[in-house]
Amino acid sequence: MPSGSSNHRLHLTSLFALLAAPASAQQASIPASQAPPPASLVQARKALGLLVDASNFARYGFGDPSEVATAVPGTPIRRFVIRPDRIRAYRQGVDPASLLEETGDWIYPLTVGGSVRCGMTLSAGRPGEWKLVSAGQPGFARRLFEARTAEALLPPQPDESRFFLLEVLSTRARLLVYRTDGKLPTERPGSGRFQCVWIGRPIGDRPLRQPAEPIFAFLSQVAQEAKAKAPRP
Repeated sequence: MPSGSSNHRLHLTSLFALLAAPASAQQASIPASQAPPPASLVQARKALGLLVDASNFARYGFGDPSEVATAVPGTPIRRFVIRPDRIRAYRQGVDPASLLEETGDWIYPLTVGGSVRCGMTLSAGRPGEWKLVSAGQPGFARRLFEARTAEALLPPQPDESRFFLLEVLSTRARLLVYRTDGKLPTERPGSGRFQCVWIGRPIGDRPLRQPAEPIFAFLSQVAQEAKAKAPRP
């Protein structure tokens, strides 16, 4: 999940390294654009089970410690980012796909009884190697995956696997996005092919749902203003 007090990124990475099994030869060339294999997901759940106990289960969004063992991973979502320099330089006519950068992160919703409890992020390292790098942020995970479920029910009813998470660094913007043409997020041309939904309350009372171009233009101004206000070294 994105950075936050409940992520424990370094501790999770070290813990998962103790549990990780060697990747098979067939998985050696798996690209980050494909979801982690089932074996990596199993290992990630084991690592999470060692972290959650009676003293911290609520921080991860669980009702009691026993829920961890029964939590079911749902359809994951890929995480992309836009770097501060790229969003500041964005101008009308620039292909939105050219701004996106894949992180190699896949965020899984962990559900109990059909309700999202928290998120669990696996990240691609060396070819064929996946690690659990963060878990928690129950509030954000619920907003993200509930928004995806709701959007997938709207025309043209895109499959949940078509959506991805986009974080615009240097702003507070986190967007649920899908491509209307079904192509990969970074594939060009992408102009006019992205639909974005704010996760949580939009910045500056923007419309909840918009194409990428007007949102990127607005966030470019936000990022430029933030840099202008930042203390000079």
